[in-house]
Amino acid sequence: MMAKYVLFIILIAWCPYQPVSAQRQLKAVRSHLKNKNGSEALKLVAELEKDSVLRTNPRLYDLGKQAQIIINNSDNEKIYLKQAYDTVRFFNSTYGIIEYILKCEQAEQAQFEKEGKKIKYHRENGDLLHLHFPNIEVACRYWYSKQKYAEAAKFLKMYLTLPHTSVWGKEKTILSSKKYSRNASLYLISSYEQKDYDEMKKYKEVALEDSFMRRKVLYCLTLASQSLKEEKEYKTYLCDGLKEFPTDPFFFTNLTDYYTQHGDYNSSLLLADTLLDIDSVNLYFLEAKTVALLNLGRNEEAILSGKRILQVDSSFTNANYYIGAAYCNMAKNIELPTNINSKAYKKANAALKEYYAAALPYLEQYRNAAPQETKRWAPLLYRIYLSLNKGKQFEEIDKLLKTL
Repeated sequence: MMAKYVLFIILIAWCPYQPVSAQRQLKAVRSHLKNKNGSEALKLVAELEKDSVLRTNPRLYDLGKQAQIIINNSDNEKIYLKQAYDTVRFFNSTYGIIEYILKCEQAEQAQFEKEGKKIKYHRENGDLLHLHFPNIEVACRYWYSKQKYAEAAKFLKMYLTLPHTSVWGKEKTILSSKKYSRNASLYLISSYEQKDYDEMKKYKEVALEDSFMRRKVLYCLTLASQSLKEEKEYKTYLCDGLKEFPTDPFFFTNLTDYYTQHGDYNSSLLLADTLLDIDSVNLYFLEAKTVALLNLGRNEEAILSGKRILQVDSSFTNANYYIGAAYCNMAKNIELPTNINSKAYKKANAALKEYYAAALPYLEQYRNAAPQETKRWAPLLYRIYLSLNKGKQFEEIDKLLKTL
């Protein structure tokens, strides 16, 4: 009899403990809410979220939502009255309202599936979500304009995610709107600025639908794939960008550099020639053509192409180097007969000197314009001064090369 009595006392003491404790704690939150003290209510809700029982209770998240609404309404009233308000707090409380709506929705759905409890908050939460959703977009643009990319990405991710949630409802026209694709672009760019390359891929296809931001989106995707060493994607983005924006130097120069690095000079030449049909005086296209011809050993054509550059812009320094290098290549390609007394030797040697003499003014002009590019002009001038018997200049270059 005594054992049963003791067991009865233990059951009475244990069984009601959790509900009474939970009610007491939730009552403390409601007390803060009644006194319009949103901040204190929010602190207590955050603590209660750590409780293994309470954190499954949708009522807790509904109270958190109400706390955020009190904070948000306070700043909203100041905005309406054109009084000074805390912009960051206003946006964060807007975010907080929706964050608690989503937590409440998740907890309520879990209770319904597990225990069959009646859905209580869903309709109200849906209405509130749509009420505050426009301010999420305002926050997105605000943080992005400030170049605060971490904050922008946080709000943009919420903006992009919400239409896919059950609490949003069945109306999905926003997913095909220009606003949605624009915010997808901003999210991709914000993710790129933080080097968060995985996040960039989540809304990539939507971002690429934004015609206004498409060029910038392709920039970021190109540079991200380069950082990730995704060679196939890198080349694809460059080709897509160049196809849509043929006069943009970013896509053209990077693609020609790609071809050059892979020794595909024919593709580089074909690309340059194709684009020169669109813009015959574009220096980027002309330079790429000249470099490709030089690398292909088509030196005479490279000289003509280099001279065309100087006709368009006489200050384009690299053209002098390309012309000089092409003449030096032609000289180097001459095979001197072994018999130095033969007519063939004299003829070949004369041609060699002629090429070096032709190269000299271009390379000296390049040297004057780019003295820091010693490794480019010094070896060529060394060969020229040696061949043309320019002793003083040769000694100077010889000493210089020994220091390199």
